[in-house]
Amino acid sequence: MNDDQRFSILTFPQFFDGEVLSLNIVFMPRDQNPLADAIVGHPSITDPVPAFADAQLSFTASIFDSLIDHPHNFPSVKTPLEVLAPADPRAIFEALAAVPELEIAELTENSNLALQQLAQNKKLKPSDARVTELTVKKYLPRSYRKAFHFTRPRHRNLVTDQSYHCAIKEAQFVPGFERSTNAVSWGKVFAYLMRQPFLAEQAGLVYHSRFEVEATHFPKGGWLYVDLAQDSDYHTATTQLPAFVRRYAARIPKLVPGEKRQVFASVLFPVLHKAQESDVAQPAGDYSELYVEAGEYDDGFAKIVHSRQPQNRDRLVETADGNYPVKDTGVETGWDDEEITLRYIRQMELNPQGDMDGRIDAPPGVFGYAIDVRETAEPEKPWESLNRVESRQPLILTNPDTPGDPIQLGEYDGELPFQVYPMQVDGHKDKNYWLPMYFANWNGHSMVLPDPDAAAIYQTTNATLEEDLLDPLHDTGTGVTGPAANQLNQLYRAAEIDTELRYGNNYEFRVRMLDMSGGGPTVERKPFNETASDTTSHRFKRFISPNQPRIQQMDADGSVLVNTDDLTAIAQLSFQRPKLGYPAVVFAGKYADPVQRLIDQANLAIQVDENDHSVNAEHRVGLGIADPDIDRLEITVEIASLKLDKLDSVSGKEDYVHLYTTTRAFPAINGDDDYEAVLNVPIEYRDVKVLHTGDEVDLVNDLNLPDDIDDLTELVLPTGRTARLTIRAVCEDKDNNAHYYGVIDAGNKLLDNRFGETFQVMVYAPSTDETNLLVKKAGVPTVQGIFMQPDVVTAIDGKLKTLLLGKKNSKQRDNVQQLADQLEVAASKLTLSAEKGERVV
Repeated sequence: MNDDQRFSILTFPQFFDGEVLSLNIVFMPRDQNPLADAIVGHPSITDPVPAFADAQLSFTASIFDSLIDHPHNFPSVKTPLEVLAPADPRAIFEALAAVPELEIAELTENSNLALQQLAQNKKLKPSDARVTELTVKKYLPRSYRKAFHFTRPRHRNLVTDQSYHCAIKEAQFVPGFERSTNAVSWGKVFAYLMRQPFLAEQAGLVYHSRFEVEATHFPKGGWLYVDLAQDSDYHTATTQLPAFVRRYAARIPKLVPGEKRQVFASVLFPVLHKAQESDVAQPAGDYSELYVEAGEYDDGFAKIVHSRQPQNRDRLVETADGNYPVKDTGVETGWDDEEITLRYIRQMELNPQGDMDGRIDAPPGVFGYAIDVRETAEPEKPWESLNRVESRQPLILTNPDTPGDPIQLGEYDGELPFQVYPMQVDGHKDKNYWLPMYFANWNGHSMVLPDPDAAAIYQTTNATLEEDLLDPLHDTGTGVTGPAANQLNQLYRAAEIDTELRYGNNYEFRVRMLDMSGGGPTVERKPFNETASDTTSHRFKRFISPNQPRIQQMDADGSVLVNTDDLTAIAQLSFQRPKLGYPAVVFAGKYADPVQRLIDQANLAIQVDENDHSVNAEHRVGLGIADPDIDRLEITVEIASLKLDKLDSVSGKEDYVHLYTTTRAFPAINGDDDYEAVLNVPIEYRDVKVLHTGDEVDLVNDLNLPDDIDDLTELVLPTGRTARLTIRAVCEDKDNNAHYYGVIDAGNKLLDNRFGETFQVMVYAPSTDETNLLVKKAGVPTVQGIFMQPDVVTAIDGKLKTLLLGKKNSKQRDNVQQLADQLEVAASKLTLSAEKGERVV
């Protein structure tokens, strides 16, 4: 930045209605005290230079009727602009200066020396421009690469390998990391103001204007920039010292009279200063890619929009492998991943050809984004903005001179920018920055305000008293130790959003660009330069598997818990649906008011009895309410077998053999309270002398059961055997399961997220009647004993003789004879037993 520069004028065209082009003007001070006069210290500046807070500004529009030359100070046409001056910027800046939380680093004067020292203190020297490898990198997710005909990344800092995943997972704390102070400069205050366009206008940073477009103005496109009018403050100083106010131009596309279109400046270009019109001037650096970007985005809409839902517990993993997420965060969206990364690289990259602190002098026009949504329908539904907010009451600033008479700013109804930032992982200042994999996620609420339902459910607005933090009986159980620092919900409320995010529905998203002035295409506009990927469509599904059912695991008298070391015969098991937390239970769309039910559940933790002890803190095992998608339980019965007899178990790895699997349905739902209904499953024990298991199970004969055991109320188990019950919740079937649920593999319950997390109950009931237990029954093999001292064998048949004595079987003969010698039995008897198929122990 030139040491003599004090201000910048940035031009942001808006909408051309076929006759008139509207535009916004940003008049941005350098990082300086807006309440102090400028002390330039240049011999050409002779007139007083008033403080920014006192400046009276007027403007003209400079028009170039072609794109042949780079914009300069000899335009084709100049036309005056009308603007509405702010009422009292000084009062606003004085009020901001008095805010103790800002801790503004005050400048006593706006001299060149003071500003140079401030830049050095902030480390804004040219050497802070970074080599390309240490600027910004971005992983390009699969959804981005599938959104259009992707071939390869446009820049070496754009990656498709595992480098981003490694950077996140291998991040470590930085030894000696210093936290930044709360002190801010006036430059940061200006940046805060720009995030609220309503306040920026009243501080004199943003102006609105318009002018009539003639057919000769932009017949094939051209340039437009705003300059100071002759009667404006700073005009004389700019004439004497052109660097005093730096002007930036917007590229204007072809404007046809009578043809409406949005006009947007995604990047601005420096206005060159020439001593005379015939001089040739070229900007420092290569602007070729910037010209292309300005043309592609001159309607203000993102061109490559993509989305996904996390399907894996590891958010970095982009495929489903059965390790489903435990919490739903809604739909994640991204847009123009490569273009946004390149904009950041351009701002940070050391460019030897650049003339602004080693960088290309091309301010980005994109300041933020507005995300629109609509549910897919026929005919098409209108788009809804997820950025629109309304002030809860008229906005005010405390007047430091008269605190009882605040500065009235008025009511705000508009869009706040959604911004995308890179970060250095764990604050490693010697490493590169990373942009996130996805930029935003929508959970059904505003994109620019904290979720009010989550705040109410998790009590982030409730402060825990400091003395209560040491007393677990007073702890809310939510981990909250004070109110949320973000106070935006106290200032604004989100505009009404008719689109509800629900499982099974299909949604479309698009992204509009917002410039620094708060302008950009409104939600009613359509892209002028349409692409096949400027919207994304997403089927919103449930990927969360059910949690464990809630079980009242008591025996008949309600006194002994099951799964103790001493197995017992449980008379009945009582279940409730597993819990489902926020926001997934809202996405299910079953409850009339799930948020209030969750709030009531959360408040149970802060109820105390007469002894000041917490009561009903059910959410300590998971804050949630009954999962409304669950309609039944699956119960798998296995019987303990001999040790190491594992093949017939369900898993194939345990000492159990499968007996049967059955389901029990929860009671029918007639109202929201019915979701908390209890499913009672009585257990009946029967003496079974013969029990077929595994592939030969015969429940009809062995346990005297009907063919369809799912129709039973009770669960029938055999006595005299240890039974293991594996229980899990199962989601109901939908008209189209593939639309509602995530990845479904009906042949593998581990990959079918309709089947929930299992838990096991061990039971045992002794036999009541063991008479005739070993009586011969038809079809049952006779129990045979094998004695280790057999009778003497007096004859050997020919076949056995060949086995023992044949030369071709000498090795087998030796093995049999050796075994016989060790057991002190006749080799012939041992071989005969094996030949008859008898088991030798």
